[in-house]
Amino acid sequence: MTTLSDLIQQIEEVLPLNLQEPWDHCGLNLGDPNADVDHILFSYDICNEVITHAINNKVDLIVSHHPFRMQADVEINYSHYEDHIIARCFQNNIALYCCHTNHDASEHSMNHHCFNSWDIQNAQPFPSDHPSGQSVGLYGELKEPWDMQSMLRKLKDHFGCPYVRLVDAGLDRFRKIGICTGSGASLIHKAVELDLDLFITGDVKYHQAIDAKRSGLSVADVGHFYSESESVLILKDLFMSKLGNKLKYSVYGDLKDAFEYL
Repeated sequence: MTTLSDLIQQIEEVLPLNLQEPWDHCGLNLGDPNADVDHILFSYDICNEVITHAINNKVDLIVSHHPFRMQADVEINYSHYEDHIIARCFQNNIALYCCHTNHDASEHSMNHHCFNSWDIQNAQPFPSDHPSGQSVGLYGELKEPWDMQSMLRKLKDHFGCPYVRLVDAGLDRFRKIGICTGSGASLIHKAVELDLDLFITGDVKYHQAIDAKRSGLSVADVGHFYSESESVLILKDLFMSKLGNKLKYSVYGDLKDAFEYL
């Protein structure tokens, strides 16, 4: 067992909060830093199903990828969805901690995990205006280029997504690729400037897709959920490496994409 403040101190040595984007809410979202922690549950999102699982399994801390909420209200009304979660956490002494864009911008990110799996050469972060100099995206080169069918197959197998929304710029081979898991379409213009062949991300809008296609950049949208839902497995391994076996660790694996593909 350890205190929440001790745990936070050790984790923020490898996932410092100064890496997060200005709009984000990483770190402690809810809880008492002096409380003891024995059981940590890792979950991609925070929702009532996750809280129920945490209560039933005597969880002290939920570590999520997405923040509990992006904006805090002055009013706390227990009939509202998120406020009801706050009440349940208070009643059951459950703390909420988030590793979101500070995780994405670190060397332990899902982006690095993907590039390591694909043996990308000369991997580099996208140019960034962030004060830390870090970026949530990476780009590099494949040893052997992917053709269209092998690219689609690899992405579906790797992310477990039912389909890939493809912006096809007419290329037969992809060697220079970039990635930003989650919602990374804001990096499309930088991917064009870097003369990439393919950019992999989620949440691409129509006009962003049109701009990419007109600029000769192919874009593979694998979906926000599928591109990064397994980031919690990376977080679990990271926490275990820092905190050791003195704590209990588990992962909530029943979350699903909000979209259904009919």
